[in-house]
Amino acid sequence: MSSFLSLADTLAGMLNFKQNELSVVEYIEEFKQKRALIASLMETKWLDEFVENSEEYTKETATKQKEMKDEAFEQFTALLFMRDANNDFKETYNGFG
Repeated sequence: MSSFLSLADTLAGMLNFKQNELSVVEYIEEFKQKRALIASLMETKWLDEFVENSEEYTKETATKQKEMKDEAFEQFTALLFMRDANNDFKETYNGFG
């Protein structure tokens, strides 16, 4: 049971992490550490089912579908990074809306 609690705490830490007063370099480094910890606990394939259920996935070739799944973790964490950054990355994130 404690492993689930550890995983929940790690996910919450990543989802609630904000740049706030950190410099861009500090934010990047801490974000990378949090992303690596999640990848080590869950690997990076936990988004596969989410991707497979997307409309875009069903319209693509098998090669592109594999690419979409392979890139899902990086894309998801990149959006989290931009969402929770100070104004440095906000315009880029807002472009995805």
